[in-house]
Amino acid sequence: MEMFMLSRSAPKVNDYFNFEKHHNGPYSLDLHETVMNPFVYDNPYQVAPSGIILTENGKKIFNDLGKKFYGKKFLDLIKIVKLIRKIYDPLLKNELLFLTYKTYPKYIDASNICDKLNLDTKNSTMLADSLLKKGVITQERYEELLK
Repeated sequence: MEMFMLSRSAPKVNDYFNFEKHHNGPYSLDLHETVMNPFVYDNPYQVAPSGIILTENGKKIFNDLGKKFYGKKFLDLIKIVKLIRKIYDPLLKNELLFLTYKTYPKYIDASNICDKLNLDTKNSTMLADSLLKKGVITQERYEELLK
């Protein structure tokens, strides 16, 4: 989901990863295939149930890329990624999907979880309350989400 959010902040990401409607929110087959079969670098990361973990080689690759592409655009991209992670990592899956579906409703169509979120019931209030308490949204955004 972080890459989808990144694509909204840095639209050039869409040049590489097209996101489409899917069962559990926005999905990119290109991104999935890239993650599952990295073809440019050897052993950059491991895919674990908890997420993607950089290997020692991956950390070296990242540092080398940082040196090679060091500049304002690269640093801005890293700042955006860190901000996205800071905001969205603490969220539960339902909170993240609620926020995503309310912000980008076109991705609801193929969802098999949207009905479970009950976006038009008290569950919306509970999810919005949780997002507000976590400091992810402002009071103004809270009210927008519940409209």
